[in-house]
Amino acid sequence: MPKSIFIIILDKIPYEKFRDALLLAIYLGHTNIADFIMNHPTYRTHSGGFLDPTHPQAYDDSQFSSDITPLILAAQYNRLQIVHQLLSKGEPQVRLSAYKGLSSEVYIALTYPDPILQAFELSHELRTLAKVEHYFHEDYEKIANQLSIFVTRLLDNVRGHEELEIVLNKTGRPNEEKYENLARFDLAILYQEKAFVSHSNCQQKLMEKWYENLSAIKNAHLTKRLLFYLAFIICLPFLLLAYYFFPKSKIGSLCHQPNLKLKAYIVSYLAFISLIIASSYFSISHLQKTKYLSDYDSEIYNYYIKHIYENIQLRNDLISLNENEHDSNNDNDTDSLINCNISLRFMEPNPFQIAIFIWVIGFVWQEIKQIFGSGIRVYLTSHSNYVDCLMNILYILYFIFLYSTMVLTRTSMNTFHSSVYWDAIARYNETSDSEKEHLLTKTYHILYWINADRYYWNSGDSQNLAEAFFAMGNVASICRICFLLPIIGFVGPLQTIHSNAFIAMVHFLLIIIFFIFSVLTNAQIETETSPAKSAWFWPVLSICIVLIVGIPCISFIGFVICRVKYKLTYDSDESSIGSNSSSSSSSSSPTVPVQQERRRRHSRHQRSHHVEGFRTPPPPYTATEQPRNLFVTTSPPPSYESHINENVPTTNSSTVINFQSTESIENSTTTRGLDASLSTIISPSI
Repeated sequence: MPKSIFIIILDKIPYEKFRDALLLAIYLGHTNIADFIMNHPTYRTHSGGFLDPTHPQAYDDSQFSSDITPLILAAQYNRLQIVHQLLSKGEPQVRLSAYKGLSSEVYIALTYPDPILQAFELSHELRTLAKVEHYFHEDYEKIANQLSIFVTRLLDNVRGHEELEIVLNKTGRPNEEKYENLARFDLAILYQEKAFVSHSNCQQKLMEKWYENLSAIKNAHLTKRLLFYLAFIICLPFLLLAYYFFPKSKIGSLCHQPNLKLKAYIVSYLAFISLIIASSYFSISHLQKTKYLSDYDSEIYNYYIKHIYENIQLRNDLISLNENEHDSNNDNDTDSLINCNISLRFMEPNPFQIAIFIWVIGFVWQEIKQIFGSGIRVYLTSHSNYVDCLMNILYILYFIFLYSTMVLTRTSMNTFHSSVYWDAIARYNETSDSEKEHLLTKTYHILYWINADRYYWNSGDSQNLAEAFFAMGNVASICRICFLLPIIGFVGPLQTIHSNAFIAMVHFLLIIIFFIFSVLTNAQIETETSPAKSAWFWPVLSICIVLIVGIPCISFIGFVICRVKYKLTYDSDESSIGSNSSSSSSSSSPTVPVQQERRRRHSRHQRSHHVEGFRTPPPPYTATEQPRNLFVTTSPPPSYESHINENVPTTNSSTVINFQSTESIENSTTTRGLDASLSTIISPSI
């Protein structure tokens, strides 16, 4: 297509289509067309709107998603020339400049009906962009922190409990009058707005909700509170039963109280941990009371001795079957199955296993309610939920394998009780080969699943798998304590400090493990017991040598670098002081013209910025700074005053411009409140 025709087409299409045209040219690899679009006056004028998240016209009926920018698409398809042109034209700077304008406190307060929600969403988007565009990480974080400070300053101007209740309970769309209990507070936690959450007004309201309907306990003595909580724990089972049958009664409202709900959760969790510990001790003691077949049923035991144990041909066939299936050279594997007496597996769960199963079902139901209540995205943002899911999955697998083992054991024992089976075994020597094979497989299956001797089990036995999952689930359940410790005032900050140190320790341990593994790959392990011949001796010795030699060397190098840097800084300071003193003693001209000459030189060499053909505001206000208030001055700024009347003091009279939106003019009461709040927020004194 000729260049003139393409330029005519670009002049005819609306500016909203320029973004799609540029992205399509980048996607298809047409460098010349992309160059024409980027150099077109319409694109240069409206390119900022394409990156503006509040500009929906730029993304309507678009072939590409709103998060795709020309630079990202060109980088994905390795369009070298297009990437170079976009970077040279400052494409990422457009996004940054747009967000700097959108994050203005005055703009947010006067434009959006819900400035707190807009500040939260914009701050969250900026922190997300800071992780993507690493070269502007500090700038995005700085703007996000300014928005967080702006929200806290809005909270400072809240008057009374009713306004605070409205601010913290607001939810839904900005123009929608919808309120839920601490919905805005939950949103601040989701967006990790620490300044908002830790604000005194929020903490005061949170404490009020925490002790709701328990105001007498809030300021009571420690002894009275402990007695009250102890009585609540003792009566907790009866309260839960009453809540189950009468959820809307006074007892139900008491169980819904946040403070008591946490206490009930902690008690339930500690009871669950106690059940796990008791189940472990009970399993050890219960293994010593294993039942044998002779004690379980003497009649079945007599049948077993007569038709299986004393049948030499059946025993030999079982041994050969075991060798063929498992390739085992040890005949004791099958001999143990047909020993004179057999220890039996457990066929019924013990009381502790039943109680743990009930608790696990409750935990699973709680997680399901949380997912349906808050949504899967919000659910996945909490690290504690990952631990809860892992614990529930491990315990569910434990009970699946445990109950499957018990079912197989019970089925095998029921077969032993069948007279049809014993009649077939009694005629084993007289049956055909196909019937013998069927009886052999059935008998081997029965003897395996009723035998409790672990030495002869397969490595992948379901009982072994169940106990492995139970052990891992116990570890995960104990780890949940880490998410309950922050509720203690002196443990929470300590845990945060230790978590950062723990991450550094894990990194250091991974490096050591990798080094040891690399050394052990070439180690020759011998049977001698001397320390020098041990496989761990040389790796540990190497690590010690590296630490002994490396730490002093690194310390010495750091000391030398700091010393040289300090000396250079000290010499430069002395030279600057000497030059200033000599110039001041030799020159008799006033200092003010010299400073103004420096300002002129700085402004002469300063790089000029153009936005749509207009020069940006001159110093003292740059493109990255915003004055807190707008003044119409009757005299020039101080940095551009003429020094004709240097010795005459000047007074700059100014008039403050008052902005009012069209919506606020309709409601006079809202306008007065908004003006008062904004005058307090934007005033330079804060």
